[in-house]
Amino acid sequence: MINVERCFVNPRGTPDDATARHVLFSTSKTDNYAGQVMQQVYKVLDDMAEATKEQLPALGDELANQISIVHSSVLCGISAFAEFI
Repeated sequence: MINVERCFVNPRGTPDDATARHVLFSTSKTDNYAGQVMQQVYKVLDDMAEATKEQLPALGDELANQISIVHSSVLCGISAFAEFI
């Protein structure tokens, strides 16, 4: 189980907070009792909703990057369980 958990830790952290390293779950910046799932993916989606046409291509690239990090983490987790499945 520890190896699966390690799959979901991004050693680079998030762009806004290097200490927030978990890919799937993080605490809310405004409420320490609340959590957020895939915080960076939803942050970019929120940014895209308010972006200008000029900002959308860069935000699209960032969204693809954040989704690829989640995807890579899920594949790592699956491979960690592969011998038990």
